[in-house]
Amino acid sequence: MANEIKAFYRSGYNLYSIVRNNSGQVWYIAGDVFEAWGTGSRAAADYDIPLTDKSGGMYVGDFDSGIASGYYSIVTYRQAGAAPADDDPVVFKELARWDGTSFTVEITTDTGIVSSYESGAKTRTEIKTAVHNNTGRGTEKESLIETLCDEALKIAVAKHPFRDAQSTADDITIVENATSSNIATISALANIVTARIIEISGSRNAKLKMKDQTWWDSHVVNAEDNSGGWPTYGLRKGSSVYYDCPVNAGLSLRLVVARVPTFGSDGIACPIAVLDTFVVQYVTAQVFAAVENGPSAAFWRQLALGRDWDRGIVGGSLLQAISADGYDIATEHEMDRPPTGDARGISIRNLISGHDREGEVDPWY
Repeated sequence: MANEIKAFYRSGYNLYSIVRNNSGQVWYIAGDVFEAWGTGSRAAADYDIPLTDKSGGMYVGDFDSGIASGYYSIVTYRQAGAAPADDDPVVFKELARWDGTSFTVEITTDTGIVSSYESGAKTRTEIKTAVHNNTGRGTEKESLIETLCDEALKIAVAKHPFRDAQSTADDITIVENATSSNIATISALANIVTARIIEISGSRNAKLKMKDQTWWDSHVVNAEDNSGGWPTYGLRKGSSVYYDCPVNAGLSLRLVVARVPTFGSDGIACPIAVLDTFVVQYVTAQVFAAVENGPSAAFWRQLALGRDWDRGIVGGSLLQAISADGYDIATEHEMDRPPTGDARGISIRNLISGHDREGEVDPWY
């Protein structure tokens, strides 16, 4: 077997890997056995698997065929001195499945990329540094990197209205009997998160339920022919929001929207904090693509977007960011009662793990 181990790090360094099992033991190559680190006074130089620099930010090495089938952590270090040492820094990690003949990578981690939750969101300067460490092309491709940072944010917000991207737009007064409003004044609009109809001179308000074109074509024929009043449904089309009926006087439209942010300058932290890891990985992939390093570009693209992105499935660090953005410790897990006339005799079992009433059943309606 050859070149099963792959690590991605800036070229020009001496890297080596060690293999650990699920018990944390390290593979001792000469003894053909897993053991606790330091057994027999052994050190990193006894456990290291040298990697070959293939240029363009990629290193490869051989996984020992004497290792039994199972899941293993492959940890890659940057050698600081003349020989491997126990205090060499970790630069890359993989979790892989070995079946005795083939090697399948399950998870990879570039340890130079730290989550924004651990250290605060990276500035564009820090992102440039990370991309340079990954590619060795940070200086040469500086202008491209700046453009790609904003491009990454645009791609992410198109898939999910991140909270850091959300804001409430100025209320838009609706002309009496109008069946649409122009929303072109809302700059960098990506998504409408919520829409409400507001009574200008009073305190009443109502949700405007946004629908897609297919639903609209099936349920709203000519909005102007419907009875006037407070609209119930809306459709965003281009720079307009359409209503399902002529709108009464004295009403306005209030939108909570997600806008596409930009970095603006090198000192600006990632405008959507949870996305800084994704930005680094996406930009790294695109820089490798720009220098026609296909394997490295594909690897980093998968880290950022997942392996099924081309099939319309979000994955990678973008999916992790979306999941993190949608979670709050204080979120209430509660269901609404059905409207009058709907189902009866419903009971709910609490399946929230760790909840103080987990497993209990409550009559609901």
